This record gives sequence, C-alpha cells and structure tokens, in this order.
Amino acid sequence: KTESFSLSEKRGLIKPEDLERKYKHEIFANEIVLLAYYIAAVNIENAFHDLVVSPVETLHATSLQPHPAAFLPFEGICLTDTFQLGESDGSDKMFSEMFPQNSARVQRQMKAPLTVIMGNPPYSAGQKSREDNAKNLKYKLLEKKIEVTYAKDTDTSNKNKLYDSYIKAFRWSTDRLDCNGGIISFICNGGWLDNASMEGFRKTIEKEFSTIYVYNLRGNALTSGELRRKEAGNVFKEGTRTPVTIILLIKNPSVKINKAKIQYNEIADYLSHEEKLSKIKKLGSVSNPEMKWKVLTPNGQGDWINKRNDNFQDYFSIVNNNSNGLFNLKSIGIQTVSDSVYSFSKYSENWFEYIYQKSDVQVGCYRPFLKNYLIKNSSTIYRPGKWDVIMTGKNVVLCVTGKTGNSEFSALISDGFVDYQFQKNSQCFPLYYYEERPKQSRSLFDEGGDSEYIRRDGVSDFILDRARKQYGVSTSSTTRLTKEDIFYYVYGFLHSPEYREKFANDLKKMLPRLPLVEDVRDFWAFSKAGRKLAELHINYENVPPLQTCQVSENLTGLSDDYRVTKMRFPQKGQKDTIIYNSKITVSNIPAKAYEYVVNGKSAIEWIMERYAITVHKESGIRNDPNDWAAEVGKPRYILDLLLSIINVSIQTVEIVGALPKVNFE
Repeated sequence: KTESFSLSEKRGLIKPEDLERKYKHEIFANEIVLLAYYIAAVNIENAFHDLVVSPVETLHATSLQPHPAAFLPFEGICLTDTFQLGESDGSDKMFSEMFPQNSARVQRQMKAPLTVIMGNPPYSAGQKSREDNAKNLKYKLLEKKIEVTYAKDTDTSNKNKLYDSYIKAFRWSTDRLDCNGGIISFICNGGWLDNASMEGFRKTIEKEFSTIYVYNLRGNALTSGELRRKEAGNVFKEGTRTPVTIILLIKNPSVKINKAKIQYNEIADYLSHEEKLSKIKKLGSVSNPEMKWKVLTPNGQGDWINKRNDNFQDYFSIVNNNSNGLFNLKSIGIQTVSDSVYSFSKYSENWFEYIYQKSDVQVGCYRPFLKNYLIKNSSTIYRPGKWDVIMTGKNVVLCVTGKTGNSEFSALISDGFVDYQFQKNSQCFPLYYYEERPKQSRSLFDEGGDSEYIRRDGVSDFILDRARKQYGVSTSSTTRLTKEDIFYYVYGFLHSPEYREKFANDLKKMLPRLPLVEDVRDFWAFSKAGRKLAELHINYENVPPLQTCQVSENLTGLSDDYRVTKMRFPQKGQKDTIIYNSKITVSNIPAKAYEYVVNGKSAIEWIMERYAITVHKESGIRNDPNDWAAEVGKPRYILDLLLSIINVSIQTVEIVGALPKVNFE
C-alpha cells in the first residue's frame, strides 16, 4: 500500500494538489489482523507525510501547504473482514458499540464509490487435513454469487477451488466496483489461469470485463523435471509453491462488447527469483512497448493457454456415463482426514488420537510403490470413494492422474486400496466391482456360488461389442477378445508416448479418452504390453535385481546393517550411484532407469524420498520405514525394494519403447 501510494504520486497518477483530498477522503484499506492493521496504517501515514512535507519545490508549486506540526492520521483504514462487508450493511450492533470509530469508518467506506481495487489476496481452498488449522470462513452471499457465476460455467464435479480465498476476492471486488466501471488489479495465485476446474471463472470474467491484462510470472514448484526447471524462481521466493500472475481487469460500461479483449504475456524460462523481480521493475507498466502483449482467443472449453485438442473429443470416454465409454465404475483414491492415518508401523504413535479397532488397520498404497498401514474407518476417511465395492473380492485397479492443470499425466495399476495422491488426484477404474446380492434372490447357480456379493465387470458391454465388431470377432467367440483384454489394452495404450505428447494439455484438464486403434495387430500389441506392465507394477516387490547393478556392502552381520535413514546421491546430478546408508552403496544404475516417471518423478526417486525416517514437526513423532521391514520380517526389505524398482523401471522403459507407434493425424 505504501509503495503504491508513493509511486502513484511520483508517476503523476496523483497530482500533488490532490494528495491531501485523496488521502483524507478517497483511499481505503482493510485489515483484519490487528498487528498488520497498525503496520499498514503507520506505513501509509509515513508515506503521505514524506510527500507533503518535502520536497519544498514541489510544495511551492501547489496550493498544498506542509504540515510540519499537524499530523494527519489516515482514517481510511478499517479493522474489518473485507468479505464480511458484503454479507451485511456493516452496522453490526456489538461491533459498532465496541469500536464506534472503526464502525464509522466502515460505514463511510461502504458508501464510497470504488473505482480501483488492488491487492495481493490470500489464497486457501480450505484445510487439507484437520491438523492444518486452516478452515475457511463461510460467506453465504458471496459464495452464492460464486455458485451462480463461476461454478455454473464449470464442467467438473469438484468445484472446491472456486471457493478459494483469492477467487472470493475476485468475486467480491467485481461486485463492489462502481457501476460506472473501474479497475481490479491483483498479484495472486496463478492456478486460475490453466486449471480445468477454473474454466467457469475464466469464462465469467471474460464476460464481465472489457479488457484483461495477464502477466504470467510462473514459478510453479508443484511441477517436476524439465518443466520445473523452466518455471524456476517464484517472485515470492519460498512464500508460495504455486505459480503467480499479475492480472488487470478493466470494466468500461461504454465499451459494448460481449467478451473482453485478453492481452497476455509470460515471463521467460529459467529465470531466478531475483531475475524475475528485476524484469518486472524494468518493465514498470502495462503500457511499456517491451511487454509485447499477445491477444488470446479462448476456446469453447474455457482454455486461455495450453488449449485442448479438438480431436480428443472423437475418442471413447474412459467413463461410461452415456453408455458409450469404457468403464462402468469410477472411484477417487481414498481421501483421509490426515496423512497421520498412514504409518510404516501397526503400532504407530500417530494413531493414539483415533478410536479404531484392530480390523480397521489395513494395507494401502500411499504413493507409487509405497505400501503403508492405514486406519480405515468412518472417522479417518472423509471421502472413501467406492472402495468397498471395489475391494470386496480380488481385483486390480487402473489409476490415472486426475484433473490437475499442471501435473504430467501418468497411470499406475494396483491390487489394493490407493490414496488420492497415489496418482495426482487419483481417478481409479477397476477390472471388477462387487454388488451385494439380495438375500431372497441368492442361488447356488449364480456366479460366486452362495456368496453375498455378485461380481460385475468394470469394462462396459458397449466397448466390448464395439471392439469385436471393429476387429471382426464374432460375438459368439468370447474367448478371442474379452473385457480383460480391453482392460489391459487401456493400460498399455495409456503408456503410449505419442498419445501422452499429442494430448498433454487434454490429459491435464480431462480424464482420458481413447481410440480403438485401427489395426487389430496393434490392439493385441497394446493389450499384451499392458499385461506385462501390470505384472511388473503389481508384483514389483518380487522382481529380481538388475544384474548389472553393483551393491557394495561393508556389513557387520547385524540386522541394523540394512537400516535406512535417508538415501541420497553422491552429488547433484550423479544418479548412477545411490548411497543407501553408511555401509551400503548401489552403483552402476543405468540412466535409462530414471526415464520411468510416474506421478511426477522417477520410480527410483519415489523410493529414495519416501523410504526415509521423518519426524512430525509439532508432535515429534517419528515415522520409520525400518518398522515396516521389521514387521514383515525382512531386514533387507528396503534395499531389495530399491534394487527391484531399478529393474522394474528398466523393463517398463523397454516395454513402452516397443509399443506400436500411433499416428493421431
């Protein structure tokens, strides 16, 4: 606020003779945190008095007189919750009686016509777990307005991100602008720009404003690999891991257009925090010719950048919603109240606060190639998905990346429960699911005999019939092409490098859509490859070590020889060797092994990252992977797992490399 006030005067936006009037009557600020309120007030007051007291030559040229002895407090600042101002008339009796002067300021602000609203709104879509202490306040009227605008135009079931604090700031500001128009300018979380769940927000502001400027400062630390290196530094340094944008929304009622002119620019690749700030300072203004704005033309799906491919819609949906897709059942991965319900030990101290029975402790896949114990009951799982009908009997489940907007797509298969972040925002499709059989209709002639459950197919009848017709297989020749063949075809096809590259933008914003390849030989090649990949990825613990890897051991003969604290590379960039612990080193690891990337990083680095001793900051409770090794009775478990995953990675890369090439043109 201080810098904006000073720069406005220096750049001629506020004339010297207008300073006092604006300071006393036309500038407002809100803070709800008391300390921040006082700091902001002092900074604004200091900025004003620095300007009006000096320099002398400026004062002589205006009617404004210096106030060396008369201090003018800034009365435009209010101790208030900005969003709450839209929920009432600001005349809350208790609040006005306790803080009458502040209440009068709030009333004055609410009556003022606002033509410029600027800031750095906080962002939080709500607490991720009950430990976060970050539950958002509810604003009934504001959230209702979001529901009928941003949410209405968003084609996704999970619209939580539209109620993030910074999105609420956009909605409140838009509604608060004077009827004669104005400007909103925020530096904020840049997730709105490319996230599929924000399509309604983008579509709405395009209709509500006449001109929009977006400067994408990037800095997304939630990406990985080469993309992460391109995103590079964040303008807020370690203050956030999200991308950042500067957005300028201009509302001019005299401009009669249906949609805004959107002007866009993004900062260059590989720039550090300091380089980005220097670049912004040098550019200075949206009017600088060096900005090199380009006009964006959004598509019908609300994409502004990284647009989806229209051909993607020609393929079969992975979800059989309208009886023309692949799978009859979809489930999210299990969402828990807290990561503390997972542990490497059945006897975790983390679980003391929970009420649970012995039967509640089950094994689930927390992350790729990482099994943990978890408490699975109604008090620890807040979004259970459909796992009760999936895991009633033996099964395999294909899990893909959900709609993320920034993560690279990947797929992984499992034969057990999986966490929501097993893949990023995991969306899961089972080979089978189980329905409870009504007691009066049970028969020994039913599939499953006298079982209480009937096994149903996860793969749809529609896609089986379509595949048999396309490949010339008689419907009576059921042994020649089955739903299981199609299931593994899907798993194989989702590993196609050409598919992932061609539809990278689509796969970040939508669930997969797949074709049935034209040549039946290619169909079988993908299906057989999918079976091989599934065998590797489900039975990864039993894959033998890669023969060419070398293990240097300096053992004492004790089980502690195999304990791990934190695996590491000898130095940055040297990945052919992993220091397992002080006694064991694994070397001669082929570079090709790191090409197998799943859920954002190589499978090997998942093992290195997650099989490490961690200590919870607040409670001091340890989660120790060596406990798992002890409880399964295999002191070498973690070392053997690392060696297995190296081989799994090599074999995966080789299978993927041999997949049929698909020409999507």
